[in-house]
Amino acid sequence: MNNKTFNIVFWAVALLHLLAIQQDLIWVERLTKPMIVGILIYHYYRRTRLQSSFDKKILAGLIWSWIGDVALMGVGIKSSFFLVGLVAFLIGHIAYITAFREDIKSGGKRPIWVISLAMAYFITHGLLFYIVLYPGLGVLKVPVAVYSLIIAFMAILAWMRSIKSSGWGYWLVAIGAWFFVISDTILAVNKFVDKLPNAGLWIMATYILAQYGIATGSIKRCSNKEV
Repeated sequence: MNNKTFNIVFWAVALLHLLAIQQDLIWVERLTKPMIVGILIYHYYRRTRLQSSFDKKILAGLIWSWIGDVALMGVGIKSSFFLVGLVAFLIGHIAYITAFREDIKSGGKRPIWVISLAMAYFITHGLLFYIVLYPGLGVLKVPVAVYSLIIAFMAILAWMRSIKSSGWGYWLVAIGAWFFVISDTILAVNKFVDKLPNAGLWIMATYILAQYGIATGSIKRCSNKEV
């Protein structure tokens, strides 16, 4: 599958999934959801061949995200699947964190004002996010607190990375990390605070942009490769 074919197939499946959510086509939704990150996993492996430890860590993050996607599909059957999904995504974020730290160590950091703004934004967002969720968390107070801390750290590191030789690679990953935070915010508010209109559609739309940005940006991070 060449790069053009990848983008056609990926976005066709992604749009079909979003349409299925909007039209309440449950089986189409369930069929296409694991395919989204599955396609990214295949494409990432094919393009990188896991030639560096960075590539292996990003692939691990994608695989754990895929496991999280599958687990969350079972929440309607058994509520404990939510915790399984939370742990899977937590491990996925840790994998992304280790990859981004490697980039920072080898390629340097962004200017201090960028780092300061990123830290201020994501830490403030995380604190407000947890304060709003807290009354409805019940026994999940500690797991959600840990998850909130980890995803904020992941996003901060994504923005701290240097541009290196590929500006697009940096921005795709950084904006992808931001979309991940937005997606999880919508999901959590919808689950623990109040039902939001078209929540499922917005959760998945932002999630798709997040994973696409992180995966394709990581491919481009040190070169001008097509994605």
